[in-house]
Amino acid sequence: MRIIRPEQKEQFERQKELNIQAYRRLKEGLVESYGNRYVVFANGTLIATADSFEEACRKREALAPDALHFLAFPTTSEPMLERIRLG
Repeated sequence: MRIIRPEQKEQFERQKELNIQAYRRLKEGLVESYGNRYVVFANGTLIATADSFEEACRKREALAPDALHFLAFPTTSEPMLERIRLG
């Protein structure tokens, strides 16, 4: 897990919004295009597909190492778009 410093919060939120927008643009065709695979969004674009969450995370690190926000989820599920706050 990456720690977001206070001075990165605005950049994180902007990346998050771009990733959500990219997901919403493509969501209808994800299963048809990629089957039951994981998809990875970073920097406002679909950057990779993978067979597992672990592989998706490795690809994200290789392709977008500086991304503060990314989405990685199976095409057959909805991504978690909001943070869960505990306590």
